[in-house]
Amino acid sequence: MSNPLLIFPFISPPSGGKGTQTQRLSERYQLPRVDMGAMLRSVAASGSPLGERIKGILAEGKLVDTPTVLDTLKEGVNALLAEHQQSGQPPRGLILDGFPRNAAQAEGLDPILADLNARIAAVFYLDVPAEVIIERAANRLMSETSGIVYNLKTKPPKTPGICDVTGEKLIQRADDKPEVVASRLSSFTTETEPILARYEAQGLLKRINGNQPIDTVTDALIAQLEPLLQPVQQPVA
Repeated sequence: MSNPLLIFPFISPPSGGKGTQTQRLSERYQLPRVDMGAMLRSVAASGSPLGERIKGILAEGKLVDTPTVLDTLKEGVNALLAEHQQSGQPPRGLILDGFPRNAAQAEGLDPILADLNARIAAVFYLDVPAEVIIERAANRLMSETSGIVYNLKTKPPKTPGICDVTGEKLIQRADDKPEVVASRLSSFTTETEPILARYEAQGLLKRINGNQPIDTVTDALIAQLEPLLQPVQQPVA
């Protein structure tokens, strides 16, 4: 049997820097990055039966239920792996950006991984204090067209309030407003933090101090991730 596909879930509080770090590591190690939000939108646009189900849920303004999220993950990952197989470059592993988010998703992930001959190699948790999260969100602006994100303290635009690339006015995302951030942090504490204990008990959790400069966090992640990607030495017969 071939070596199992290595799975690296990344978890952080909202605005914890997870997106930046997973993008960096994905590019550095050629590990496909699975963003569940983007995957849900992609499957919804595919015209498949599952896609039509997701479109209906979103059209009603509802949250996508866990069984549908898990079905989306399975369909999306299978399609991703098939694409890489055709290119002749199967990936060594996958990064799960912000998944699982709750106990039901964590439990539902296990049988999916078994079907894929995959295993969780490590779960990375970017630990950032709530007060830092709130400050980051308050200082974050983005270009609606390009999606480029700025921070008024650490990465300000050259011209205040204007995107360096598109020249359009920068906006604050709706989910960066203080009352929304507080609600998201509350949900994270209630739903996501309990699964950290699950993975810690399994010896899989890697806690990283996310309240550091971006490059420092990247270096800390590399130090933990790179050894896990080394080929397994087969015993000599």
